[in-house]
Amino acid sequence: MPENDIGSNTSLEFSQPPSQLADTIWGHILEVAKIAGLDTDKFGDEHKEIVGRVAAFLTTDLSDKQENDDKKEPSRGWGINWRKKEKPAKVITALSPIVICGVPGTGKTTFLYVLDRVLRMYIRLPDTLDVEMTNVQGRSYRVPKRMFCGAPVSLLSVRKWSELHRFYAWDTAKHKFEKARLDSFITQTLAPMRIVFADEVEPSGYSPTLPDMTSRNLLVIGTSNQYDFPQLELEANSPIIYRFEGPDLRSGDPADAIVWPYETAWDLFDQLEQQSPQNAERLTYRTMVSDDTVTMMVDFRQAVQAPMYETAWFEFLKKSWDDATGRPGTLQPDSNYALLMQRFTLDELRTDYNSIIRFVWLFDAIEQLGIGVLIRNGEEPAELSREAFNHMKVTIQTSRNVTEEVRERALVGIDRVVSRIGQAGVRARSIYDLD
Repeated sequence: MPENDIGSNTSLEFSQPPSQLADTIWGHILEVAKIAGLDTDKFGDEHKEIVGRVAAFLTTDLSDKQENDDKKEPSRGWGINWRKKEKPAKVITALSPIVICGVPGTGKTTFLYVLDRVLRMYIRLPDTLDVEMTNVQGRSYRVPKRMFCGAPVSLLSVRKWSELHRFYAWDTAKHKFEKARLDSFITQTLAPMRIVFADEVEPSGYSPTLPDMTSRNLLVIGTSNQYDFPQLELEANSPIIYRFEGPDLRSGDPADAIVWPYETAWDLFDQLEQQSPQNAERLTYRTMVSDDTVTMMVDFRQAVQAPMYETAWFEFLKKSWDDATGRPGTLQPDSNYALLMQRFTLDELRTDYNSIIRFVWLFDAIEQLGIGVLIRNGEEPAELSREAFNHMKVTIQTSRNVTEEVRERALVGIDRVVSRIGQAGVRARSIYDLD
């Protein structure tokens, strides 16, 4: 998508009726979804209603926002169905975060990627998050920018939003939280964005970060694999919940990533073992280039022990593509790029929570970059299925040696990664024409 392909709306003063703006946004959503190779038939009424809330919010006067002293129900008039009769825009007295809930694979985060792309590119809402941010003490914070269709988006996990807030609000000299600094960061840096996207809203822990932004006139739209948010319910404005239901929209099953001795892909592993080893972050890997396909192989045990965190996996995989092809910047979501995992075993994940999170982060990067995945475990068949992951979840749920927060993060992470493995397996089989 060309960066100069901007819609006609060049002003952030949205004077048109909410329905008109909603129609404009929806048209661009369908356009971007098609460019990204998504099935637009899977966008339904819930998606349209969220767009209607966004349009109503953007066309609402925020200048006279006041506390709801009469203790009436907070106004949510900005959530109207834009197909209904037009009404004058209301002054917002309270903002509630919108949380899209559902099991992994129902397109929650993908929809926010599309919406984020449309609002920043066509509607011209700015993204004020730089790759590197600097606070008043001169310290730097690297923002883990995610990619969609080859361009960065503004969506961050709630945990990363929380870290960013703390980065700006914490006085390292006084060792105390300075609320004024948080106010300044949100009102001066984030406020121009108007809408903030937050992935992985958890039942507890990081959820209070959202009211810090909604109380300052930012509309927060998040996603979660959970359905109940007790900490958010205690806030002045409880979340507006949307449920994305239905079967996993991602293709494939985790077993699709397994390679068996009788498959031609088995020889790929043997070929990669003959390549010269390379090293990065205590990880040994090998790459091979054949025509327009780049194949990388790693030892699974090493991979989940390597100190790779969030975007570190993304940057490592992208750099490996650049080095292998000699063409920096050419990696696209539809490029032929596959990762082979040797000696794969779930035993590495059953009780090592750090390994689980690294595994999840690895597959976050794999999905963003459109990489295929194949796995094998020597002569022993790799244990990889939805049932195997469910058994692992039971082990985690009954563990008594970790905090509830760590346990929840591990369980949410497993839910997130299961469907992604199947999709990556199908992608790799397509790359090597294995079906």
